[in-house]
Amino acid sequence: YIGGATSSPDLPVTENAFQRRLASGKASESWWDNGDGFAARISAELDELIYLTYLGGDNLDFVSHNQGMAIDSNGQLVVTGGTRSSDFPQVGGASEFGAKGKLDVFIAVLSEDGSRLIRATRIGGSAIDDLSGVFVDDQDRIYFTGFTKSSDWPVTPNALSTRLTNSAGESFSLERLFSWVNGPKEITPDGVFSVLSSDLETLLYSTYLGGSGPVTDYFERGQAMWIANTGATYIGGLTNSTDFPLFGDSVQKRVFGDIDGFFIRFEQRP
Repeated sequence: YIGGATSSPDLPVTENAFQRRLASGKASESWWDNGDGFAARISAELDELIYLTYLGGDNLDFVSHNQGMAIDSNGQLVVTGGTRSSDFPQVGGASEFGAKGKLDVFIAVLSEDGSRLIRATRIGGSAIDDLSGVFVDDQDRIYFTGFTKSSDWPVTPNALSTRLTNSAGESFSLERLFSWVNGPKEITPDGVFSVLSSDLETLLYSTYLGGSGPVTDYFERGQAMWIANTGATYIGGLTNSTDFPLFGDSVQKRVFGDIDGFFIRFEQRP
């Protein structure tokens, strides 16, 4: 399974694809200029394209990098990504959680053959949000991590942190957001960790993860996650905050460089 972003109107979509055209209708050399996300399944021998579908609306959409996909117990593909499209498809009775910002995230579930979008929803706050880690547990609950710059990211009452710790000016552009050459200097988000029910109707748990790190070229964000058979949740990510919350007998108790990794274990499932 692979996913990403494209501004090409001629990807080799399959006949059974849920979405067979570039929804933005605008070809470009830059995928962040109204590109769509895409998702594909390829045979284990790499000799058959089982399905390839666009996934997006009339504005920018993309499938998350790093750990942006997972498979549920029914063999269905769970896809995470970002969207600016007001018409990004929301189906299957899923609830929408605060999505109203400059860049929201989406969670979508595709059928095993890629022909149907079974469920899809958006989640976010009033600024920019992005995901880069997703995991589906044995009850098909969807766990995801990433970052937000939104002070109103939806959190649950039992959250580890209920407010955005980082702060910076709101000035940004999408070109800078996705440019590793110039660097997103105005963007200093917190990490996030959230859990959705399998039907995407209930936000079971959601929290900020971060400190008050300085404005730099780097993101404070969750990057990847894993759920153990015991129910413990493991999250790895990046931080530049000297006050990133530490628990237990931490191996490393301070930031040594411009940016360090972090590793968190939540003992129980939400």
